[in-house]
Amino acid sequence: MQDIKKPHSRSKSDNDINSRVEQFEKRSYLLKKEREEERSDEKYNKIPIKINKKNRSDSIHIRRKSGTSFGTWVFIGFVLLLVTIVCLLSFVFNSATITYKPKYSDIDLNNQNKNFTFNLQGTTGAVHFVIATTTITKTQVLPLSESKAVQSKASGKIIVYNKFDSSPQKLIKNTRFESSAGKIYRINQSITIPGKNGDTPGSVEVTVYADSYGSDYNSDPTDFTIPGFKGSPRYTGFFARSDGALTGGASGNASIASQTDINSAKDELALELTQELKTALKKTTMNGYLGLYDNIQVKFADNEADLKVGNASTYQVTATGILMFVDKKELATEIAKTLPTERYTNEDVRLDNSDKLKFSLKDSADIESTNSIDVLVEGNPRIVWTTNVEILKQKLIGHNKADFTKVMHDTSSIDSAEINFSPLWLSTFPGAENKIKFVEQIGKN
Repeated sequence: MQDIKKPHSRSKSDNDINSRVEQFEKRSYLLKKEREEERSDEKYNKIPIKINKKNRSDSIHIRRKSGTSFGTWVFIGFVLLLVTIVCLLSFVFNSATITYKPKYSDIDLNNQNKNFTFNLQGTTGAVHFVIATTTITKTQVLPLSESKAVQSKASGKIIVYNKFDSSPQKLIKNTRFESSAGKIYRINQSITIPGKNGDTPGSVEVTVYADSYGSDYNSDPTDFTIPGFKGSPRYTGFFARSDGALTGGASGNASIASQTDINSAKDELALELTQELKTALKKTTMNGYLGLYDNIQVKFADNEADLKVGNASTYQVTATGILMFVDKKELATEIAKTLPTERYTNEDVRLDNSDKLKFSLKDSADIESTNSIDVLVEGNPRIVWTTNVEILKQKLIGHNKADFTKVMHDTSSIDSAEINFSPLWLSTFPGAENKIKFVEQIGKN
């Protein structure tokens, strides 16, 4: 038993208890501090070392700065995509559209008795024309209902050539031509054969007539010599060839078609041919030219002469339709000249509403054989000042939007214009022509 008089001394067990209390308090303090650090330091990752729950050893944390988060990468990618789209729209898919209203004038040519002179292409004149032709042939078999004593001479067209020298050669009326079969034919007019040009012989077309009556002079295409040159170098230097058959020769009694049957067939076939030709020619167009479709002329050639002498029983008609095409730009210029001089000063113009024009030719006019023809023009056409948009594009490429007004103001053929950029935020024209588009906008009259 302990002596109570002796001073009190702590036992070993007391020391152990105190030590454990101190350790417990220390661990509690450390755990509390760790929780506070975890709440206040969220931007750091913690790499914990597991606590041994058996001996409750202290936790040790190593902290490091975190890498870029997924959300940050998404944001960066979105910004890059947006920048790329803006760049593409601004420099690759950019464009400018200019909508403009050209200067124009509606003209009334009615009751003005305005005649314009059209001149064959290649001749002098302000308005030129060219012609287009179409040929159709039809036949009809006729009964040989009459008997008649006939006498006629064969005839046909030949082409006479000068291969002798470069000098023209004149042949007088009744000059003889001998066919390869020995038949003699004559011309009933004087002709001049042009001289040759290098190795190309000069040539002229003429009609020859048989020297005598009879069907013996009817011939398929054949060659001719000129007996008058025989014995001289000109004999081989001048020659002729028939352009088709020689027909119409007859002598004696023959069975022929009646004139009544011939006339009936002529009227019937002429009507059919005229309608077919006009239908065909109205489908014909020529770039830059205006067709005078209401003034188509039709010429006929038939074998009536052969029917009358009994050389044929089939009536044949060949019809040729002739259509005039007038230069549209030149006609527009001439119509514009009817305007007051202060309105039109020889600028480039085009012709609109040409379908409202009416052309009238004199009944005696022969489109195919004339070099110049007067035409009465009526109607309500529109004259439009033309704009060279390619030149304007060159003036605008790469320029600022502010330059647009000046360029349009200096273009006399434009009344008004507006510009639309794509994308809308652009203020500078693209650097390529194909990205600048001009759209003409004009009302109807």
